Amino acid sequence: MPRALTTSTYVYSLADAEEVAGWASDLGDRLPPMVEPSFLLTAAPPGVTAEQPGKAAIVTAAAFADSTDAAVEALAPLGCCPAAGRALQAQVAVPSTFDGLFDAAATFWPEGRRYAADTAWSNAELGDVVSRLREPILAAPSSESVVLATLSPEPRGVDAAADMAFSVGGRTLLDCYAVWQEGADDAANRAWLRETMTALEPVTIGHYVGEADLTAEPERARRCYTERNWQRVAGAARTLRPGRVFPHLS
Repeated sequence: MPRALTTSTYVYSLADAEEVAGWASDLGDRLPPMVEPSFLLTAAPPGVTAEQPGKAAIVTAAAFADSTDAAVEALAPLGCCPAAGRALQAQVAVPSTFDGLFDAAATFWPEGRRYAADTAWSNAELGDVVSRLREPILAAPSSESVVLATLSPEPRGVDAAADMAFSVGGRTLLDCYAVWQEGADDAANRAWLRETMTALEPVTIGHYVGEADLTAEPERARRCYTERNWQRVAGAARTLRPGRVFPHLS
């Protein structure tokens, strides 16, 4: 268990989102393995006044460190963003707990809401990805909808995906969530999610099957696997009660 779980969070105007994203594109490589960085496009946190209708870009990271000094050092690169001086809010090296992390996540994914989710892997520069998301996030029918980019280090050495069930991967995992409250708004929010994913298609290489919308089109299931692993899973589908165990593969 980490003895000094610590977080840093910088909130930026949506006008700075592309610049911040371009800087953050290789953040996973610049941070030690004990740090998990993320980039979000979402509603501005309470008490933060954003220039564009309540939206903001947020860079956050949690350091799972063994000492306060190690955590502060590990999180220091987040303060090196060229736009850091323009941050609307900065919470730097704040001590936390696992319950604190769960509570922070609950502000973006609260209970009692209606959700639709979709995912995409991308190797594109994050600034390019975010440029395609600016209009969709502003046009979201619900102010609670959020796009999360998890920033991974460049994979090196052994091909870790060779025998993985989730064999497609990339530099960035994009999780798009439509979050709303009323059943009457289902169609509008689901349509927004699909339009947002369509805007991302030129910079995506596949999907994470655990949260991918496999109802959008048949080929989406195939794009969750490398071709070799797709053939292995398809073979299992033909053997193990076709149409029942793997309905998207039969």
